[in-house]
Amino acid sequence: MNDTLPRPEPLDRSMASELQHVIDKKTKPLGSLGRLESLGLQIELVQRTLKPRIERPTIIVFAGDHGIAAEGVSPFPQEVTVQMVANFIAGGAAINALSKAAGMTLELVDAGVASASPAAAGFVDAAIRRGGTRNFANEPAMTRNEVLQAIARGARDQRDWLR
Repeated sequence: MNDTLPRPEPLDRSMASELQHVIDKKTKPLGSLGRLESLGLQIELVQRTLKPRIERPTIIVFAGDHGIAAEGVSPFPQEVTVQMVANFIAGGAAINALSKAAGMTLELVDAGVASASPAAAGFVDAAIRRGGTRNFANEPAMTRNEVLQAIARGARDQRDWLR
């Protein structure tokens, strides 16, 4: 495996003023849509167009457990994670209702759930290490190799998730 991390391509901001002008000329007070306007501009910059398209809007929920939870820093025990995942799969969580109301696909990714995660359609097993991360109060949460594997896997799999 390549021991260096890939460098992301910087965002081409050459069209930013033109795109912002288009946003500002819409029938609304300047900046009245707040964060929505900056997100719109970012999407236009990423797609390098005045007419961006979102062809398959998707919410991706990554579920994982952190070893540091053993130190009592979380309000919930790790057993709750697998229960939440089961509820997501069953369609009973708030994120299910929000994604459905917005007409968005919901994708669930096991990024290292400590308990055995249920096998289900639409639940992607992307865990690099079973059992979640290690307790970083005692040792590194992940090895360098695990970090590199996770980044490489995410870079590869995101193409599939966004299709």
